[in-house]
Amino acid sequence: MGRSIFLLLVLTLFSANTAAPQIAVKPERVIDPEQVQCLAANIYHEARGESLKGKFAVGHVTLNRVKSTLFPDSICGVVYQAEYKKNGLPKKYRCQFSWYCDGMSDTIFAGDAWKDCFEVASTLINREIQDITHGSTHYYNGKLANPKWAKAYSFVAQIDNHTFHKMKGVL
Repeated sequence: MGRSIFLLLVLTLFSANTAAPQIAVKPERVIDPEQVQCLAANIYHEARGESLKGKFAVGHVTLNRVKSTLFPDSICGVVYQAEYKKNGLPKKYRCQFSWYCDGMSDTIFAGDAWKDCFEVASTLINREIQDITHGSTHYYNGKLANPKWAKAYSFVAQIDNHTFHKMKGVL
């Protein structure tokens, strides 16, 4: 998808549900390609079948965790946060994002889904995009899980198959 068409979709997506999209170019800075890759991989594995809005929402949760003192301070650190075995592999089902330690293949297939996820990740890192999750740091797919932790957090939104939450008392 061409960058101009992609950004037009972003503008349309956010202007349809909000007063005005808040997109501002960040000052030039060095973007670490590894961090973009980690964010894109997380979006791919967590939301490749979701709408564009759903992909942005998953990306925002990842970035919201980076901003929080409760999680690692890099995108890759957040994405690959887990309990690890002595051999360096993550313990099964002991990670922040289930795709990383569910025992299934983490292969990314080149194609439209990957391109879209990579564009979303690049856009989120390079531009200020309104956070439609309102600071959420957690989500789950209601079709696959009903986690106990959800009761301890404030419900924020339902976007596609994901339910988004944040810590209670956080605006």
